[in-house]
Amino acid sequence: MICTSCYSQGKSKDMHAGSAVVEALVYLFSMPLLCIPGMLYSYWRVKNGTKVCRLCGSLMIDEDSPRGKEILKTIQEKK
Repeated sequence: MICTSCYSQGKSKDMHAGSAVVEALVYLFSMPLLCIPGMLYSYWRVKNGTKVCRLCGSLMIDEDSPRGKEILKTIQEKK
């Protein structure tokens, strides 16, 4: 993985969509409904999450993608 902003390489951090507070509230208020709305919201948060840089918090992409290859080429030219 490579960062699209600071060009750092390595492991990314998962950033889930939505809010943990909203998720807790949905679970709390959907207890009579067997927590189905809470489970749906949790699933949505995980599936719509992104990979972000551990250093700057920007989007990280695969090094094998076209943009990733372009960034790697830029880094090699600067050396």
